[in-house]
Amino acid sequence: MILIFLPKNEKEYIPNVPIKKTQSGDIILAQLISHLKEMGFPLEKNVVSYYSQGSDLYVYSGIDPLPVSALIPASDITKNGDARQVFERIIKIS
Repeated sequence: MILIFLPKNEKEYIPNVPIKKTQSGDIILAQLISHLKEMGFPLEKNVVSYYSQGSDLYVYSGIDPLPVSALIPASDITKNGDARQVFERIIKIS
């Protein structure tokens, strides 16, 4: 998991973040964000987007708290050898 905090473009690498997936392999984004908040990351009421490898751009997911229906499709999960990486972009709003 790599978090990118805007507007300062601060990056945080978080290894081995547990994730929950649907039967088709999509990541349940709301649960992922909830877990990161439990770890102490300041994500409350911020804009959340994820990197889509296929589209080569960030896809808007919503403002925290995200709906349970917010997913990262399996096709948008970056593969790095045997590992999988997810890039989340967080935009802090006032």
